[in-house]
Amino acid sequence: MRPLPTMKILITTTIFSLAIATNAAEVSLNTSPMVDSIIFSGEITKGDSEKVSALIEKVANNGKIHQFTIHSPGGNITAAMDIGNLLRANVFIVFEPLGTSCISACIFTIAGGSQRIIAGQVGLHHPYLPQPHLSALEPLVQSEGKKAMVLYMKKMGVQGSLIDAMYSLSNANEVRYLTADEMKFYQLTTENERN
Repeated sequence: MRPLPTMKILITTTIFSLAIATNAAEVSLNTSPMVDSIIFSGEITKGDSEKVSALIEKVANNGKIHQFTIHSPGGNITAAMDIGNLLRANVFIVFEPLGTSCISACIFTIAGGSQRIIAGQVGLHHPYLPQPHLSALEPLVQSEGKKAMVLYMKKMGVQGSLIDAMYSLSNANEVRYLTADEMKFYQLTTENERN
């Protein structure tokens, strides 16, 4: 793994190539002599892990630093975990640039980074139920979903108590942004570029 000072180069080159999407995610590959960067901007949906996987295959085993830059309002938690697993398996550094946000399911993708550098905002909210019409089963669905999320976070080296913080919020419309100290406490970040 390359030393952290190299990250300053990655951060600088990535900020200028980040595209902002409003609905469907834009997923692109930006290459340079030292770094391959997958740039993900927009809502995380079921098909996105396949898009990311195809780009990872293009850059796998080429000896370069691999970076995944993300800006997302969240989306599908399972898809976010799938992307996170791909990033971890392929030793990607995850970077969230200054002036951007990562909300909701996006934190599961960030957690997948072998290194995680957060310069933007990270927001939590209470998870949505996968099938809202099954409200009578809400406690069971929530309990099993919560267990899966905690196990995933622990596997990625992030405190499972981050999921408790998500569930402590009263509803899915309430977003709470983490402070730099909270991100360190939950071990969501391995490096924090925020002041």
